[in-house]
Amino acid sequence: MAGLEVACFGAGMALLAILMKTAVEEGDGSFPLGTMLAVIGGGAFIFINAGASFNLYFNTEVAFGCTRRQFLVSALLQNLLMGFLCAAIAMACAAVEDTLNAQYFYPQYTPELVVFPYFLRYGIVFAVALTVLASFCGALVNHFGQKAQMLLLVVWLLCCWTMPGVTEILFHTDAELGVEANGIIRGIASAICAVPQPIWPCAGVLLLLAALVSTWALVSRETVK
Repeated sequence: MAGLEVACFGAGMALLAILMKTAVEEGDGSFPLGTMLAVIGGGAFIFINAGASFNLYFNTEVAFGCTRRQFLVSALLQNLLMGFLCAAIAMACAAVEDTLNAQYFYPQYTPELVVFPYFLRYGIVFAVALTVLASFCGALVNHFGQKAQMLLLVVWLLCCWTMPGVTEILFHTDAELGVEANGIIRGIASAICAVPQPIWPCAGVLLLLAALVSTWALVSRETVK
C-alpha cells in the first residue's frame, strides 16, 4: 500500500508539473494534486483489500475455532492499522508537496502545513472512518457476493461522477459555475449547503455507528463456506 501511495503521489506531482508548464496564467492558490491521488490510491487499496480478503480470512479463522467477535475485532484492527499508515503517508506527502509548491509551482504561495496537528485533526478521523467503512464493505461482499460488488461499483461510479462537480461548486467563488453545472450535481450541492454545518459531524458519527452495527449483524449471521 505504501508503494502505491508513493507512486500515486509521484504521478500527481508529475502531472502537476506538466499542467504548470502548459498553463497560460499563474494562480495565487495551490492544489494538492499529488496528495489527493495518494489518498485516493491508498483508500482504494484498503477497500479492495477488505472486499477481497474478508471472505478468505473469515472462513479460515472461524474454521480454526476463532469466534465471530474475535474475527471482527481482528479485521477492524487490521484495517485501522492500514488506515493510520495511509493517513501518515498522506500527511508526509502533503508536507513534501507543500514545500515543492512554494519552491517550484506556486511562487506566491507560502507553506502553511504543520503535519502533526493536521494528522491529529484529520488523519485520525480519516483512519477511523476508513476502517469502519472498509470493514462494512468487506462484510457486504462476504455476505451477498456479486450483488454487493455490483452495488458498491455503482456507488463508486456515482461518487466519481458527482463529487468533483459538487466540490467545485461548494468551494468555487464564481457564482456562475453553478449555472453551468449539471442539474443533479447542482441539486446535491444545494442540499449540502442547506444543512447546517454542526449537523455534519453528528451525521458522520451516526453513519459510522450504523455501519459498525451492520457489519457485526452481517458477520454474526454469516456461515462458513
